[in-house]
Amino acid sequence: MKWKYWLGAAVLGAAVLAGGCGFGRLPAVSALSNQVESGKTGEQAEIENFTRYADYTPEKAVPRGIIPGNHRHTLVAYFSRSGNTAAAAGDRSSPGLDVGKDGSTAGNAERMARWIADETGGDLFTIQTEYTYPVDYQKTVRVGEGQDMDHVHPALAGHIDDMGRYTTIYLVYPTWHYTLPAPVCTFLDDYDLSGKTVYAFNTSAGSRFADTLERIREAEPEARVVQGLSLMENETKTKEGEEEVRNFVRNHPSDS
Repeated sequence: MKWKYWLGAAVLGAAVLAGGCGFGRLPAVSALSNQVESGKTGEQAEIENFTRYADYTPEKAVPRGIIPGNHRHTLVAYFSRSGNTAAAAGDRSSPGLDVGKDGSTAGNAERMARWIADETGGDLFTIQTEYTYPVDYQKTVRVGEGQDMDHVHPALAGHIDDMGRYTTIYLVYPTWHYTLPAPVCTFLDDYDLSGKTVYAFNTSAGSRFADTLERIREAEPEARVVQGLSLMENETKTKEGEEEVRNFVRNHPSDS
């Protein structure tokens, strides 16, 4: 059973607060209740789900939407620092986020997701939060850790209208704070993946999958969750890493 806490119009669109992603699924509504009592709008409350952990100015995200493929029953959904930061020309690259001279970005999980989409022909969807994470890596670490510790599941900017048509989902994400990033928890809160096959692909600096597979299975108990591949950050930038991902996908065809 999925627990969701939407406390009226005053916090419409604010983060879902829950007892972790999967484990226990117990409510933790005190922080959200305090936001309502303070008279803050949903927008103000959502922004504070980021700025209470680091000093920066989040920007309103522009949803990328779904990039359609040619296999209508396959979805590749990924969360990456790319697509979730407001990088600009002159910003420095950092772990998980390569910034080009023009401000364009590429992320480790995004690379994996694009390889998978290319092999499967699946639709490509970026899991984006309503407000951006910091460009600065250490600040992103603080925000990600704080959201995990406080069980904050930030609201997402984009949504999938017809999840029912997908039979196979490739879920691609980095390991943050030795667990699932909070936005991936929100994604699992938002959609019932019962009866679907979910392949988990992961990037990390060394912790590999950590507890993420268990958390996905707990959040989606009626889905068939399959361990895919976990690549180290440097491996996502090599031809060998790309071929490893592509070969796995070729050997595990999507459900029709």
